[in-house]
Amino acid sequence: MRRPHTIAAVGIAAALVLLQTTTARAQSKEITLTGSPEAVKHFREGWEAAEGLDAETSLYHLKLAMDKDPNFGLARAMYVSRRGGTPATLDADLARAVSDASKGGPAELVLAMAFREVALNHQAAAGTLFKAAGELAPSDPFVASFAPQIVNSDPKMAYQSAKEFAVRYPDYAPAYNTLAYRAWAAGDHAAALDAAMKQIQLTPKNPNSHDTYAEILQWSGKLPDALMHYQEAVTMSPSFTEGYIGMAEVEALQGHYDRARTDVQQALTRNTIPAQKVVYMRDLAGIDLLAGDFNGARAHLLTAANEAKSQGNNAQLATLYSQIAAGYALSGDAKSAHSYLAMARTANPQPAARLDYYAAMTHATLKHWEPANGAIAAGKAAPDLATLGGRLTAAEASLLTAQGKFAEAIPLLEAGDQTDPLVKGRLAQAYAAAGRTVDANRLQHEIMSDYVLTLNDFPAVNARYRSRMATVAPAKKK
Repeated sequence: MRRPHTIAAVGIAAALVLLQTTTARAQSKEITLTGSPEAVKHFREGWEAAEGLDAETSLYHLKLAMDKDPNFGLARAMYVSRRGGTPATLDADLARAVSDASKGGPAELVLAMAFREVALNHQAAAGTLFKAAGELAPSDPFVASFAPQIVNSDPKMAYQSAKEFAVRYPDYAPAYNTLAYRAWAAGDHAAALDAAMKQIQLTPKNPNSHDTYAEILQWSGKLPDALMHYQEAVTMSPSFTEGYIGMAEVEALQGHYDRARTDVQQALTRNTIPAQKVVYMRDLAGIDLLAGDFNGARAHLLTAANEAKSQGNNAQLATLYSQIAAGYALSGDAKSAHSYLAMARTANPQPAARLDYYAAMTHATLKHWEPANGAIAAGKAAPDLATLGGRLTAAEASLLTAQGKFAEAIPLLEAGDQTDPLVKGRLAQAYAAAGRTVDANRLQHEIMSDYVLTLNDFPAVNARYRSRMATVAPAKKK
């Protein structure tokens, strides 16, 4: 069901009115909470766990806060934003949360509205509301921290914003979590490591401190050290499931696929968040794809699709069906591929660039050039095209390469995002097809020495698999 955009607009208008009427008296205040004392205690514990990205512990305490005080609106809003819900219950839960929060102070209400927009996936509106809440409670670092969390499209501006926030709250550990990732995205890798270490120094017993440091270490290619800190994180909190995913990434990067699958299964066993369950199932498919086990990957995608269907998550279901279609195309099963493309459109009939991307790649693999070009054209007209970055262009270039049109494909790819493994991999493919072996080999080795890995980013995972095959296969022939 498409949700009306007016929900977000009302939230922003309300926030601005509250700012105009209360900012003067709100300066130097921390947020006030209207729940019962016991409920507030659990809310604070859930809040603290959320700062450390320990989702399971956070949800546990937020649920207790709601149980102790069913009218504690902010606790309900934060809980729903993190756990999600079915279309049948989500609107009612969020409406009740905001209504109950309206009985509290201005910052409490605006923050509840911000969490509502997060739950509805209205990121721009959420960003405006979090910023408004920060203005209403400027001395409360947790409230203020949400505004910089909203992603700025300019990495350098986002990095500067994170640095300013850390200066404003120098003893607030989560500020350095944001700073670490923003520094890395801006290309300041040394500063990213320093910020992650600062977070550990401030909160050495927080699992997310070790998880963040581990991830920056992983991206830096220091895999044994990264694995040690991921293990430290899950030892501190076995419910910290993202630590197991980090361990899986490190193991997969080293070719230890069975260990990686075991780590993801550990995360699945400890997970209680329905939407996250689908994500972890997709991680298993990513490991299979990286290992070259296409049948295993398809089986895990089918399991994930069944789970998404049971949750009523049609958007995720449509994506999974389109990915399954691409998998069948790889095995030459055109009938099944076409069937799953049709099922994807039935699950989500609205225009969606990601579905067009997978449809284009499915048809291209089957050498069905006309429908592949049609899918690319549809993707370019989709309202959410920006969410794909340059990947639809990469698909278009790949289609040109498959048809021997190297002179057209290469300029498209060279103008693309050279930090994206997919773009880089397709460019290597085009270079190789055009006989530019040296350039192709250079890009293949760059992909293999990039340690940033998201297991359920299948186009990037596939690029890594193809690069491994291109670099390992020649060695075996000698």
